[in-house]
Amino acid sequence: MIQTRELSYTYPGGRVIRFPDLACQAGETLLITGPSGAGKTTLLHMLAGLIPPANGTVEIAGTNIGGLNTRSMDAFRGRYIGIVFQRSHFIGSLSVRDNLMMPLHLTGSRPDKNQLQEVAQSLGIDHLLHQLPARLSQGEQQRASIARAVLPAPNVILADEPTASLDDRNCEAVARLLSEQAARHKAALLIVTHDNRLTSLFPQHIQLT
Repeated sequence: MIQTRELSYTYPGGRVIRFPDLACQAGETLLITGPSGAGKTTLLHMLAGLIPPANGTVEIAGTNIGGLNTRSMDAFRGRYIGIVFQRSHFIGSLSVRDNLMMPLHLTGSRPDKNQLQEVAQSLGIDHLLHQLPARLSQGEQQRASIARAVLPAPNVILADEPTASLDDRNCEAVARLLSEQAARHKAALLIVTHDNRLTSLFPQHIQLT
């Protein structure tokens, strides 16, 4: 579903990071760990098509995203890639429901209210859909972020440090929710993190150095 070959990135100033080849199929989870400065966020941004690599390719659902122009990449990202950010980035004046529907509206997809209800119920936030984001706890906001990422039925879900600020109990709960939702929607899930607690949960693991 997603694979990379010979990816590298050159930072301003000339520093070059080369990344190992990755492959993650539908329904699988790949954990990518590493210390600060190892290039985890850079890798995530390249996988999402937000920045281009210096060399190498990222292929998602059979498409080399390096061959897409900016407009086509934006449309492709909206259709094929779901992103769970470390911070929720909700629009404060909109309800949780409207925030979850926003990616669908932006890509021109027709919102499915039944699917929204089903996803929200599976994540335990169906009773919060009419609340404003500020009324939700941190854990509830994270679950809402997961719902927003999976609602468009993406082929790939990218999660950026989803457990960094959580205690052990909530860390495991969020990690399992992500994995369950990816399997449920047959999406490849890549979790980028420095949180080594997750290594015991996901056997498919690559460490950046």
